[in-house]
Amino acid sequence: MKKIVFISVLIFCFSIKSVIASNIPGVQTPLPIVSSQPGSSGNCPASYFTYQQALKEDAPTLADLFDGKAHFQNIAESQIVNLQFDANQIDTGYANGQPSKLPILFNQTDGKYYAYSRAFSKNPGPDGNKHFNMYLLSSTDGVNFTQVAPIFSQSVIDETGDKLDGHIAIDYLVCPVKYYMALEGGGSMWASSSTDPFNPSSWSRPVSVVGYDLAGHKSASTGVFLIDGNNKYTSWTVVDDGPLGMNKDHDTGGESAYSRAILANNLLSYLGSSGIGTVVLPAEQNTHCNSSWDCNNRDKQDWKKEGNYYYLIYNGGNYYRCTRFFPKDTAPVDWGNGIVRSANPLSGYDLKGVGKMQQSLNTSICAVSYPVINAVAGELYMYYAYNNVPYDGGQKSLVARSKLVWNSVDIVDILDLRQLLANFTSIFDYNKIVEGFGK
Repeated sequence: MKKIVFISVLIFCFSIKSVIASNIPGVQTPLPIVSSQPGSSGNCPASYFTYQQALKEDAPTLADLFDGKAHFQNIAESQIVNLQFDANQIDTGYANGQPSKLPILFNQTDGKYYAYSRAFSKNPGPDGNKHFNMYLLSSTDGVNFTQVAPIFSQSVIDETGDKLDGHIAIDYLVCPVKYYMALEGGGSMWASSSTDPFNPSSWSRPVSVVGYDLAGHKSASTGVFLIDGNNKYTSWTVVDDGPLGMNKDHDTGGESAYSRAILANNLLSYLGSSGIGTVVLPAEQNTHCNSSWDCNNRDKQDWKKEGNYYYLIYNGGNYYRCTRFFPKDTAPVDWGNGIVRSANPLSGYDLKGVGKMQQSLNTSICAVSYPVINAVAGELYMYYAYNNVPYDGGQKSLVARSKLVWNSVDIVDILDLRQLLANFTSIFDYNKIVEGFGK
């Protein structure tokens, strides 16, 4: 009798596996990611998706990541992203000019994905120097991209300087929908906008929005925007080079890189120098700290709102810049990617986050950086830059993407068998079944 009842229970349990899974929070129940748009008309959408396009119903979200049910793949599991630039326009041999940050938008009209990447111009400007520009690339699969055209004209770059490391936020509450691109250039944060983002020439002339603090040697680097309904936020990373500035051959020991943010409803207006706003991701002023893997550097690269939480996606490390002053300082450089979240966009981020992701395999340089989350084919990916091992000082950066995947779990591990049976007392007499196990 014991064996018959036990086998019958197991057969019943696994026959309803799909039903049970759909009722376990986060396993097959998708996050309600559609948000309404009041007052829309004409060609503007009446609703929008958190990640610009719908996610698959069984795709994990950042909420599942923080609930411990999903994870981003590590470097070994990540997929290489191929970016094909025009060799007549781009200096493809310049290692530091290679792609890094890669925000992606989906174009519903042609069904393609469009990436916005920095690259180093092959031809020098009037000042005799080569400069960074932003470039539009297209892809049918989110893996293999081909250059379409530069975003800004050569004359704009010549007049305003380098433009790199773009980040895009979308304002759905205006018609037509407006896209904002945060940029870095000359240690300051810049901004551009467009209502036709897949047309490179449609992006406005960049304007400075947060300036470099010349006296304090503190930059406004790797800027990002967050648009949450009627509220718009600006964030940047302060690279604090200390009293000696960048032109030095050693650290004073108090340098750091940390992230600040501010409510700024006009994203194209100048706000002030890098010391304004509030610190959202602090870092220790100690270039040899060891309290955490990211103690000296928390440099946000992306900002998302999903459900009731705000997520800062960042690269961090135990050193605020890419390389130390070798041979005076031979300590390792330990970098990786991380995510933290808060219920408030400007405060309360739990620095423990989900720990280090895509850990650097190289300790001589910032070998993992520039993470940004994109939705491709209904699933979330973290695109990031990294260097192979060993690093020879002239190696090109690579771009990879890490998929957000479910953790491997057994359904029996998720729900205790007795609790499972208790949920179905209308079908079986729970007490009699349990009693039968002992007979």
